[in-house]
Amino acid sequence: MAEQGLKLHRSRQEWLALLRSAGFTIDRSSILRHGRFPSTPLIAAGLIPRWAWPCARLLEIRIASVTGVLPWDYAEVLFEARA
Repeated sequence: MAEQGLKLHRSRQEWLALLRSAGFTIDRSSILRHGRFPSTPLIAAGLIPRWAWPCARLLEIRIASVTGVLPWDYAEVLFEARA
């Protein structure tokens, strides 16, 4: 698929299943950032000053801990696993 310019988006659960099926033990996974979080375009447009970025990140982490990844969103996720 990627050879044809298409992207394959997998859910967090799909990644976990792939890692487990490859023999990995999952220690933890955590959302690093959401792709469509409201602050993302504001930061890109320069409307949120650099000094406020850590606050925006903490807010995003707190919201993500409650909502997870919403169906219309994507996220960068960190997986920690052992072979």
